[in-house]
Parts: sequence; C-alpha cells; structure tokens
Amino acid sequence: MKPHPHGSAQRHSARFALLLPLLLSALVMVAPGPSVRAQASCTSDADCDNGRFCDGQERCDISGGACVPGTPVTCNDSNPCTIDYCDEVTRGCATIATGDDETAEGQDGYCHTLDDNLSLYGNDGLCGTGDDRTGDGVCSAIDNCSFVFNPSQEDDNHNGLGNACEPSPCPGRRGYLTDGSTLWVLDLLTGYPVHMIGGLHQPQGVAVNAGETLAYVTDSGTNSVMQIDLETSAAVSLGSGLLNPSSIKLNRTGSLLYVTEYDPGYLTQVPAYPGSTSVRLVGGLSGPRGLALNPTGTKAYIGEFVGGTLKAVDLGTTGVATIATGLSGPSGVALNPAGTTAYVTEYSSGELSAVNLSNGAVTLTRGGLNSPTDLALDPQGIKAYVTEELGRIDIIDIGTGSLSSIQAPGSGVAGIAVGGDPPVAISMPDLTAGISGANRTVAVSLGDVTGRGVLSADITVQYDAAVLSATNATLGSLASACTLTKNLGSPGTAVLSGW
Repeated sequence: MKPHPHGSAQRHSARFALLLPLLLSALVMVAPGPSVRAQASCTSDADCDNGRFCDGQERCDISGGACVPGTPVTCNDSNPCTIDYCDEVTRGCATIATGDDETAEGQDGYCHTLDDNLSLYGNDGLCGTGDDRTGDGVCSAIDNCSFVFNPSQEDDNHNGLGNACEPSPCPGRRGYLTDGSTLWVLDLLTGYPVHMIGGLHQPQGVAVNAGETLAYVTDSGTNSVMQIDLETSAAVSLGSGLLNPSSIKLNRTGSLLYVTEYDPGYLTQVPAYPGSTSVRLVGGLSGPRGLALNPTGTKAYIGEFVGGTLKAVDLGTTGVATIATGLSGPSGVALNPAGTTAYVTEYSSGELSAVNLSNGAVTLTRGGLNSPTDLALDPQGIKAYVTEELGRIDIIDIGTGSLSSIQAPGSGVAGIAVGGDPPVAISMPDLTAGISGANRTVAVSLGDVTGRGVLSADITVQYDAAVLSATNATLGSLASACTLTKNLGSPGTAVLSGW
C-alpha cells in the first residue's frame, strides 16, 4: 500500500528543508528540511552549492562523486582603523571601525576622530546624528546590525554579524519593500534584509509574481513600471506614458498589471512584458492610491486618498461602484482570501479598518498607527503587514488586532508586497511488506519545485488504520531549531505542521 500525502509549503530564498519524520507502527513519515545542500554525493557543482557567498564556491569532484568545500573569501583593505569581514547580504567585503585604542594614519594616531574614517563616520566624527540609522546609540559604521534597533550588540557566534541580523534557522516569509531609491527584500520574521536593489527613482508600489522571481515597481520619478529580475537585479521599463504611478497589482495569471495614477486619477492596465503599451481603463478618480484585486481577477478595489472612499471597478465593463465613504486618507488596500472583506490603511487617522464588501460597513481592526502608507496580507489572511512612513513594519493579527513591529531598512517605506506559498512536489515510496508489529521508517520527500527552498509545510498522511497506526512524530537534526506540531489522534490520518 502507499499512503497519500497532501500538503502546501511556504518558501524562502535560502535553500532549506524540514525533516519531519513520522513514526508509525509500520510507517514513519519524513517531511524534509534543507536537504538541498546536505547531500554527500553529487553529479554537478550545483548539487554542492550551499547558497552562501563567504565560504567560497563549492564544487563537485565528479570522479569521486563528493562535494569539495570552497575557499573562503579573504577581505583586507589594509586600513588599521577598520576590521574587515565578508558580508553575506551584499555578497562582498565590508568593514567596521575599530576602537579608539587602535593606531591610525591620522594626525593624532587614533581612530574615530575627525581626521580618521570620515567615509564611515561623516564630517562630525560622532554617532547619534546622521550616522546612527536606527537611533540605538551605536554608530551605523560599527553597528553589527545597522538595520535593526540593537543597542546590546550581541554576537554569539562572533562572526561580526549581530544576533539581531542573523538569519533564522527557520526563516520567515519574504517581504518586498520600496523606499526612496531601493527595493528591499526582507525576512519578515527577523526584519533582516536578504537582498537590495538600488537605482530606482521614488519607487511607490510593488508586486511580485507567483514564483517570486520578478518584482514590478511603480517608479514615480521616471513615470514607469520597472520589471526587476530578483535573481540578477536586471531591470527593464514597462508601460510608457504613465503619470505619477502609485499602487500596482499583478493578476493571477501574471500577464497583466493594474496601476493607479495618483494624479490625474486613472486606473491603468499594463501588460507584464517589455515593450507593452498601457491602457487607461477608468478616469476621474480622486487621488487613487491603494489597490487590490479580487481572487478571480475580475474586480479592482481602489482607495481614493483625496476622496476618502473605497471604490470597486469591474475590469470587464469598467463600471465603477462606491463601496464605502468617510475613510481618512486610504493609502493601502488588501482583500482577504475569500474576497469578502477589504482591509484599508487610513493614513490620516493612523488606522487599519475592515470594510465589508457586501454592505460597505467599516469596522476598526487596529488604531494607533503612525502614517501607514500601504499593507499586504499573508496568503491565509491571518496577518496584515502595514508599512509606516518613517520606516516601521507593523505585523497585525487580523483576528485579535494584536501588533508587533520590525524596523525596515532604508530611509522610509512607501509600498509592500508579501511572498506567498509556492507549489511543492511530495513523494513517498511504497510500503513493502514487513514484520508484523515492528516499527518501520519510510521517507517522505517534500521538494520545492520553485528552487527557492522550503520554509514550512502542512502535510496530511492517510493510511490504512487496519494495518498501521501512528505512534510518534519528531523533527530531524537539520530542522532541530524549528517547530513541529502533530495530530496523530485520528486513526488513518496523521497531520503534521513544521516551521
């Protein structure tokens, strides 16, 4: 017999796998972890690459079929005022300043004064002014986690990267944020930036495709939509002729983009490929800023920042209907998975509100926000990720309204998109005959077909309760830092969740 697994998984760019062995009387299920680079054998260099830059490029010894470690990157700028290290985020060498007791080339022979390290400290040579990005009292040049409020500077593994910025062993889903000139990619569990793409000009909204290989950014400084390859950082312009583009959403097939043009007040359709021509669908909107599409892609919901209304646009007929009024500067819009409720950030009042799309009733979900600029929901509709103008990301539980926050990198946040759940491939070998009453271990492999690594999994295994019984479920060694929940109480069904 062969049990039948069903599952879904989330992902992260760092390749990573969960091991979830499920011990049955005659069956053990293993749902994976970062097997990606735990293989002992190989057939190509790609089998050996662990995705990290600083430990060098691993290669495959074809003759022996074994992985050979790379040569670690060496960093040395020959400056006695700096400590040099390899930075995984920028995939290059970086420096931090040394202490005042170190000698230097300057007139006084000390580091950290006006004549030394001006490129690190600025003209005043002091922290606490423009040199301290997060205001934690530690100058950004020597802050071991400069993007996060981190006054303690803890660094348990002494690698130069503070605990606050260490990637989680079970990384969170990705967030995509725009600020004054940059698209940031964040781990939303830790707030740690895993990638940044600069060279933009006042970017506003952001959307990502289902595989999270492409991002689409409304670049208001160039009045265009930029399509950005998230692997290579290559960018191309789409949709010429836009004016003040703000919010952007991609339809479910990944073929069409919908863009709000804040002034002169249009909803515009842009085909998602280079050389495309934009088509204005609806005009006369009053400062359209927030934008969401319903699950079927047949309607767009628009927050009118100036008009204070939420409107629905039929994308087939271009008919417009008013859903709710009296909103206080609606700046972001997101729909729950069922498409029955719109969540709206209200910039002027600092609130997140829920709008019933059938009757327009507005209820408060959370107040006390500081100039919220945009929001996105996770695919399950459980959490709202709200960006604040001064650079904070509020994570709000939709059911309870409870809030936690992480500090965003950069100089402030305009737009946000949140990563989703990729398709996965699940396989399980047939259970061969065994000794009656004996425990058996059978591997179940769960693989991320997007190639971006598995982050979490919810798996149901069905088996013949007349032949087998589930007795236990544990995490494997590669996922020892993760969390596992299990429900083995229903004969014939074992349910596991790992993250």
